[in-house]
Amino acid sequence: MWLRMPVALTLSIALSVSSCAGWGPQDVTIEISTEKRYQTFTGWEALSQTGEAHSPNQPRYRQKLIDLSVSELGINRLRLEVRSGAENRRDYFSDWQSGKISEEEFNRSRYYVLNDNQDPDVASEAGFHFSELDLNIESVIIPYKDRLKKEQQDLYVNLCFVDFGDDPPEDSLKLAKHPEEYAEFIVAVFRHMDRKYGFVPDALEVILEPDNDTDWTGEDIGRAVSAASRRLKEAGFEPEFIAPSAKDAGLVPALVDGISKTPGAFEVIDEISYHLYRGGTETNLLKIADIARRSGKRTSMLEFIAADHDDLYRDLVYGNASAWQQYTLTFPGGEDNGGHYFITFPEGPKESEVEWGKRTKLLKQYFNHIRPGAVRIEAHSENSNFRPVAFSGADSGVVLLVNADGFGRLTVSGLPAGRYAVCHVGFDGNSKDEASVTSGESGNLEVRVPFPGVLAVYNEQKFAPIAECGVN
Repeated sequence: MWLRMPVALTLSIALSVSSCAGWGPQDVTIEISTEKRYQTFTGWEALSQTGEAHSPNQPRYRQKLIDLSVSELGINRLRLEVRSGAENRRDYFSDWQSGKISEEEFNRSRYYVLNDNQDPDVASEAGFHFSELDLNIESVIIPYKDRLKKEQQDLYVNLCFVDFGDDPPEDSLKLAKHPEEYAEFIVAVFRHMDRKYGFVPDALEVILEPDNDTDWTGEDIGRAVSAASRRLKEAGFEPEFIAPSAKDAGLVPALVDGISKTPGAFEVIDEISYHLYRGGTETNLLKIADIARRSGKRTSMLEFIAADHDDLYRDLVYGNASAWQQYTLTFPGGEDNGGHYFITFPEGPKESEVEWGKRTKLLKQYFNHIRPGAVRIEAHSENSNFRPVAFSGADSGVVLLVNADGFGRLTVSGLPAGRYAVCHVGFDGNSKDEASVTSGESGNLEVRVPFPGVLAVYNEQKFAPIAECGVN
């Protein structure tokens, strides 16, 4: 359980660096103040993609993948996607899976919406096909929920509506321009999941990347939020709402303005989401954080293929992100493009293996040491080669992470008395545990930084990371 620290604490951290590449010996000061408190962290997210529709070997690596994701990485949110083309009189996904059509033909049809009927208030079950959604729920979501239950945790399921262009036929219904039809679709998904599986999503991510070849505007999102929230509540469902999930973070303020044109729509949104494919500047992230602060909402960065520990640092510090996602759990192919937390293989001698993504080895430092419920506190460095972020929580004292571009000696003063553990992880995934060091009444603590990477310092008497230092 996370508790607020009762008194303000100011930490002064001095770093003496010798022989670091590109710069000589120097002292670096990092100041932390618990008086300045920012976002409460809620969760680490992944797209619930594991190759279940593409690889017959998915059952062979699935459990190991889920075990690592839960017990070693700490992912507690999954994005469950549903395509707009699920509203159609033909089940194109089942036809592809059974070999009646090719994957190319399915891809051409997956966003083709053929209206179930002419009444948005009455859904025809024959007009919706959730076979792709069901495969994902049964192959990923339910096993993941069951695994988290063993850790006495709940999975946060984020239902994400996907409606990319892909040149649908002229008779395809544009749900972006028909908010009541959009609401009918979303209610149909919730009712289907409730009846078939006994649970519903915790959140609705209204539309994925409205600025990525879609017809969706901010105004469309606002009308969709208004209709869907009303219709879901009438049906007995009250999920959180996440939007606008723009591909370009710089477009978020304009999209929020568009959403706000529908009375009450922006008030319904709980989490202001963005991606980092464009516009991920410090200025834009600060603007998003300011909108959230003024409106009492959370922010989240929910997709960026190739996102690394420095992207994560900026999202936490400038964007005030309460939730964060790189991209998928995995997709079999053996390639590491930065879009998969773990690498898996579709065939051959490694078909049941699961390997850590290169970037995941450093992300793990953050995922392990910043747990849901922790509150970010002020951490300032005068040297950009050592970038700190700090959190505090119930009975855990202060947890400090530092993105280090060099090596040297870290001297920490002002820490509460206690025994501290240190974990270093380098860019190649090598790791080193520092022997326990004690901070006395003076609060002095000295730690070596043996190589560039991510350094974590935490009170081992109060805080236990979910996994050991480094990766297995």
